[in-house]
Amino acid sequence: MVWISKSCWLKTSVEYGGPGRPSQLGVVVTNCGYSDWSTMDFPYSMQLALRVRREGSDYIVEACIPEASLIPASAASTAFAEGASLPIRVSSGKVGSPASEWTQLRICHLMEDVSPAGVGKDGKENVDFGLQLQAACEALPLSGVAAGLYACSPKPGGGFQAQFDRLHIVSGRLPGHIVQSHLLGLAYFLVNYVLFLQRFLLTLHYTEHRKLFKPSCGWLNHLAPYLLSPLFGVPAGAYRLHHVVMHHVEDNAWGWDLSSTEGFRRDSLAGFVVYWLRFLLVSGIELPLYALRRGRHSHAATAAAAMAGGWLLTVLLWQRCAVATFYTLLLPYLVSSFALMFGNWSQHIFVDLDAPRDDYKLTYNCLACPDNPKTYNDGYHIIHHANSRLHWSEMPAAFVQQLELHDAKDALAFKGIGFFDVGLAVFTGRLGWLADRIVPCGPKQAARSRQEWVQLLQHRLQPVTRVKVA
Repeated sequence: MVWISKSCWLKTSVEYGGPGRPSQLGVVVTNCGYSDWSTMDFPYSMQLALRVRREGSDYIVEACIPEASLIPASAASTAFAEGASLPIRVSSGKVGSPASEWTQLRICHLMEDVSPAGVGKDGKENVDFGLQLQAACEALPLSGVAAGLYACSPKPGGGFQAQFDRLHIVSGRLPGHIVQSHLLGLAYFLVNYVLFLQRFLLTLHYTEHRKLFKPSCGWLNHLAPYLLSPLFGVPAGAYRLHHVVMHHVEDNAWGWDLSSTEGFRRDSLAGFVVYWLRFLLVSGIELPLYALRRGRHSHAATAAAAMAGGWLLTVLLWQRCAVATFYTLLLPYLVSSFALMFGNWSQHIFVDLDAPRDDYKLTYNCLACPDNPKTYNDGYHIIHHANSRLHWSEMPAAFVQQLELHDAKDALAFKGIGFFDVGLAVFTGRLGWLADRIVPCGPKQAARSRQEWVQLLQHRLQPVTRVKVA
């Protein structure tokens, strides 16, 4: 039975007939005080399953009778004639039969206080029907479903006794109604990404370099990279291996660092598209293989298991609710993979082909960047590559202490812009605009003209010879 109010409910029934009489499944529905009923004949059976599921304001009543439990009509007639009991199992859940074997008994519309479309309660046109329907649908309970049994005599005057045993009634395991709203999904995605994406990714970044929680609470360090990261488009268990173990150790080296930029012409949009698609489509395979080639077997096993489990869960969730899965897991992966790869491409867009392994010549610093206070001073990228264990709060002081080294190595530092600004400027051919924002780190760089800076930037956009570093 589904009970919303005394004038809005439905009830299912099972009527077992005697010899020569068919058994029947029945459904009685009362909506806004008006009642109706329907029945369906079914063969004698030792096992019967009934279920009620909800779609919007409609309740769908279905029945399933496993073929193995059917009783020959002759045997049933004999049993009734001799007064023997038939062991009947009634269930309100799954009984091992595929969904295709469920038979629909009735679609019941249960909705209180909603006038029919076009007609209001006062007889006038009801222009708010859609809003009323939505509000009433949202107010419907997800619980409140009860199962019960009753017996009635087929003969008037009483003298009838019924005994029930070995009955099994189970409750539903999943909610009956899921909202499939693209608008709601898009709103969730935009709010999550606009407010939290940058902060989460940079928090994940620095807490993978330096653990946030003490060893006594070490399990908490797994929440971000395994549980939360898929909601922001980062596959579970992939970030540490990809960034800390691979990217910082291999230092952008072609052939080992799967996110290496040095083999590309880095002002080529087509080159970036290839770079991004490689990460999007095959990083889940290449990353564990990289770890195996480097002898990091535990990293390979952990990453492979976590990523495989994550994608398997995504498939299962897609089957349950495709719209929610798309906006919470698939669209974030698509967008974040692009953002992460464009960010890394931009960070390593200027690489000196004469010294591609030099941390001071394979990236640059962003000073006085508006993003730095929100991203753990992420703009000090040379400092971070030179010492990835350095605490983010110590990076500005380390930069000041290394000004002479920056000047001697022609390390780049831009003022007032971030990595994405640099990447977009390169793709749009505005190297002069970038040269105007370079901060000289010492007398050597201060003596360089604007045109000389442009030439240096052009030189560092050239692809490094694609030689695999041992």
